[in-house]
Amino acid sequence: MNLQVALDHRPQVEQFRRKYRTGLVTLLFTDIVGSTKLKQALGDREAVALMQHHHAVVREILSQCPDGQEISTAGDSFFLVFIKPSDAVRFALVLQSRLRGLNQGSSRPVLDRIGIHIGEVVIEEREGAAKPRDLYGMQVDSCARVMSLAAGNQILLTRSAFDNARQALKGVEEPVEICEVGEASSAALLQPPDSEKARRAIVGDLETVLGWRPASGQMVPNPKWVLEQKLGEGGFGEVWLSRHQTMKERRVFKFFIWPT
Repeated sequence: MNLQVALDHRPQVEQFRRKYRTGLVTLLFTDIVGSTKLKQALGDREAVALMQHHHAVVREILSQCPDGQEISTAGDSFFLVFIKPSDAVRFALVLQSRLRGLNQGSSRPVLDRIGIHIGEVVIEEREGAAKPRDLYGMQVDSCARVMSLAAGNQILLTRSAFDNARQALKGVEEPVEICEVGEASSAALLQPPDSEKARRAIVGDLETVLGWRPASGQMVPNPKWVLEQKLGEGGFGEVWLSRHQTMKERRVFKFFIWPT
């Protein structure tokens, strides 16, 4: 594309940028488990009243979260967004607590399931409005899938959201996992040495696996599986037969070996 073509399309690009932007946010999906059966058991009028009360509770709690916003609502489900994972977790815990209180003595309890995830999304802006029109992207779908795994009265989080929220809510400094990327033949690809600024933390039986390669009689890092026999190799991988130290079960592992 030459410069003149780019300049000709500049107004369109600027219009797109004004309407859409990207951002890293905390996503939360929640809905009522078994809502269809609940509606069938209660009838339309009573079910609608129950759903309206549920929605009022959700919005009341959300109104107490300055950095939380309702993006969309469909039936009994909510799609919410928060600036921080800790805010999303607080909201989820308060909502579940409120619902448990409302369910006391009820023969038809309302049970929410909640999924929380951190992800980069495309934000569609609403002209002159205080909140975005919608959020798009693969991370939105991932958060919805996390929620779908939850049972009633359960909150599930992806690891990144959990670690971030836990550190903020506990108010203490916890070990941080640091990774390195680089070209295999040029980058250092070495474990950083301990220093005054930081030192390696080992939790439980976790140990560094830097430079680890499968071999007969060797234990797979972390689980109690011992490699017994190489079954084959090809491309970037090797296939090994292993036996569990305690259960004595046999399993097959495939390891991807990065060329050096």
